[in-house]
Amino acid sequence: MLCVGETVIVEKAHASILLEEFKESHCHHCLHWTPGPVPCHKCSQVGFCSTQCRDEAWDSYHQYECGLTDFLCRTTRDVNTGQHGLLALRTVLKADRRLIIIANEQEKSPESYASQVFDSANYDTVHRLVDNSSQRSTTDIFRRAVMAVYLTSLIQIRDGKDRPDEVLATAVLRLLQSYPCNAHEISHMAIPVPSGFCSQSKSLQLQQIQSCEIGSAAFPVVSLMNHSCNPNVVHLCYGDVMVVKVIHRIARGEEILDNYGYHYATHEKRERQLKLCQQYYFRCRCQSCVEDWPLYRDTPKLTSRPDIADRITKDINNFKKLSCCYPEGSSQLEEAARLFIGHLDAMESDPSINLPVQEYNKAQEGLKLCLALLATLSPHLVF
Repeated sequence: MLCVGETVIVEKAHASILLEEFKESHCHHCLHWTPGPVPCHKCSQVGFCSTQCRDEAWDSYHQYECGLTDFLCRTTRDVNTGQHGLLALRTVLKADRRLIIIANEQEKSPESYASQVFDSANYDTVHRLVDNSSQRSTTDIFRRAVMAVYLTSLIQIRDGKDRPDEVLATAVLRLLQSYPCNAHEISHMAIPVPSGFCSQSKSLQLQQIQSCEIGSAAFPVVSLMNHSCNPNVVHLCYGDVMVVKVIHRIARGEEILDNYGYHYATHEKRERQLKLCQQYYFRCRCQSCVEDWPLYRDTPKLTSRPDIADRITKDINNFKKLSCCYPEGSSQLEEAARLFIGHLDAMESDPSINLPVQEYNKAQEGLKLCLALLATLSPHLVF
């Protein structure tokens, strides 16, 4: 059994992009917060946290994008290719053309996959992600094909080629269909920095802390998880490294379930079903959908165990008073996470408690916020 708080997946992004508005505050390559960026040797449009990230980016993809970064962001915004367009192009630029051809050939003989080890660093793992091509309209596919040719041309025209490479353009088209269902948001917790930030008197104002999207990335392993409107894991971002932790006990043989953005406590069943069908092309049949669990405001309270309910309320109130200061704030957040894990374990161990109950949601959301804040405050995970 996997217990609440355990780590089940640690994966470095196969490819990632940084949103344009964060180019002066975060590393272009690893997406880590960078107060003093190292510039590119040849352009002034990107910054890196270290010479290592700068050199890795150049050897991998930036040699093709150098000097075009601002133009790519502007033009993809104008033609509505968005983040997925930039991420698709970045993925293809990182891949060796020969590997793309091999992936295309292997797709014709699926049995060749059986003997392979799933390694998210390989282009093949991204290539195999579902793209729902058969369920898309002709108009949708044509629009994405035009985008693929356009994006590929932007890079190749600079190199003196009068037409886009068919292999690369086809790969970009495939990813433009895949990433709306498989790409993941890279986010950090935006914590207000008042005057005297490191004063111990400063408390953690939960209502002022927001999840801030800084980029987008492809995580082939994380993408293998199916959806539930009541997930048993949560994913956390350490730059371009994603860590997946358990937030509900997972028994041996039970499936690890992610949430695709629509939770039973905050979205009505009808809305969840509609949105999931529109974006991901499936009808959810998780427990909370089958049993039609209520929204949080209509969920019953934990009356059978007032002792647990009182402790959760007390710890939530104490959590709101925590220090934001690092490293003191980090140790306090770890203690708060330990308390929330204890509450979740106590409720899951009591057979008289039938979910859903509001107190379980409170403890779970408290744990998720603790973990997200710890990820933001923690040193970058290096692979």
